[in-house]
Order: sequence, then C-alpha cells, then structure tokens
Amino acid sequence: WGKKFHARGSVHGQKVTVCLLGLLSKLKQRVATDPTGESDRAKLSRAVRSGELLVLQEVQCYILTHLAPVESRKRKAKAKV
Repeated sequence: WGKKFHARGSVHGQKVTVCLLGLLSKLKQRVATDPTGESDRAKLSRAVRSGELLVLQEVQCYILTHLAPVESRKRKAKAKV
C-alpha cells in the first residue's frame, strides 16, 4: 500500500515530489553562497561546497527521473527532418 500511496500518479506522490524539489532548491541556494578570501579555510570550504552541490544535483536528477509524474517531465523537441 505504501508504494501505491507514494506512486508517481497519486496526488500524494505529486505533493511529495514538489515538496522535495522545493527543499532542494532552498538548500542549493544556501550551499551555493561562495565564501570569500584565499585562506586555507576558504579554499577547503569551497571544495566541500562543490561536492555538496554535486550531490544535490544528483538527488534532483533522481527525483525527476524516478518520482516525478511522467507527464510532467520536460520532453525533448523532435528534430524536423
């Protein structure tokens, strides 16, 4: 029953997806602020934030490919021949 409740096509599943994407967006905004300076601490902080942003991007891709309703995904335009 839990899988059907959180399924792509269910209303609750869509709300969960929207909520997760909203949280990721806010988190990416917080993480994206780049520390200024050239100290060792600032350099280390930039490296850590870069890794965190990559993880957040992967999570977003997973949500869009596995949780988002199929009909709401962006479709590539067909090439005109």
